[in-house]
Amino acid sequence: MIRTRVLWSRLAWPLLLACGFLIFVSACSIRLVITSQSNSELMNRELQLENKLWRIVESVRVAESEQRGYLLTRDPDYLGDFRTMRDAAAAAVGRRRPGATTGARRTRGVDNAQIHRAAGDDTSA
Repeated sequence: MIRTRVLWSRLAWPLLLACGFLIFVSACSIRLVITSQSNSELMNRELQLENKLWRIVESVRVAESEQRGYLLTRDPDYLGDFRTMRDAAAAAVGRRRPGATTGARRTRGVDNAQIHRAAGDDTSA
């Protein structure tokens, strides 16, 4: 009986330290998994946003090119393509603040007025 107590007292600390180390390693690995998942979710969101921005930039480039084509040739087909791509870019922006839509409408009016002034048509504003 005394021998078992001595043996238990000698083995207790190493066993407790080993169990504590295993618990520490398990907790660290769980934390790393959770951090990795949250980082991958953030990366996924960032990539989606970047793709959306590239689509907007592409729409703006095409609209700008179509607008230049209209200003150079006065061909109304370019103006129709310009409006289509401008609306596609505005739709790609999607979620805007409620006050931003009136600003976008105002900008569209300025764009159209500039185009019509360049064409020599003063009837539209």
